[in-house]
Order: sequence, then structure tokens, then C-alpha cells
Amino acid sequence: MFPIFLRMTAIFLMMACGVWLRRSRIIDEVFNRQLSVVLVKLFYPALVFSAITRNLSWGDVCVHWALPVAVFLIQLVGWLVGCACMPLLRGQPAPTRASFRFV
Repeated sequence: MFPIFLRMTAIFLMMACGVWLRRSRIIDEVFNRQLSVVLVKLFYPALVFSAITRNLSWGDVCVHWALPVAVFLIQLVGWLVGCACMPLLRGQPAPTRASFRFV
């Protein structure tokens, strides 16, 4: 129970620091957007990859090679379908088009 409390306390301390930095105008809206982009495009995928591969060895990955290849192909097909549908969204604003492609 105590380790969970410590982890939750660390999260709330980080949140409090963020609120303080924003209210004291040390960080602004532009920095906030840039940090969000870095989190979504770099740190979240790295965290997911780390969580999935924590208990795997290279031997396991080589034996079950079809799973990583299938994941890559599914992502590639999804991206291609998103790009192929872009002409349908030609009249929409740029943020709407970008969110459709998940970019």
C-alpha cells in the first residue's frame, strides 16, 4: 500500500509543479503545445514499447516474428488509408484533416 501512495504522491507533486509553473508564467501556451506534441509522438510510444517488451528477450521476438511484422503492417495500412482519404476532407480546416490522419 505504501509504494502505491509514494507513486501517487510523486504524480501529484509533478502536477502541482506544472500548475505553479503555468500560473507564475514561467511556461506559456506555446511551450505547453510543444511539450504535448513531444509527449504524444515520442514518450507515450516509448512507454508502450517498454511496457510490452519488458519481459521479452530477442529470442522470443525472433520466434514470434509475425506479431511485430503484423503490428507494423497494420500501422502502415492505417496510415495509407488516412492519406488516401485526405481528398475527401479537402474542404475541412487543416486541424481537422491532421486529426483524421492522427498526425
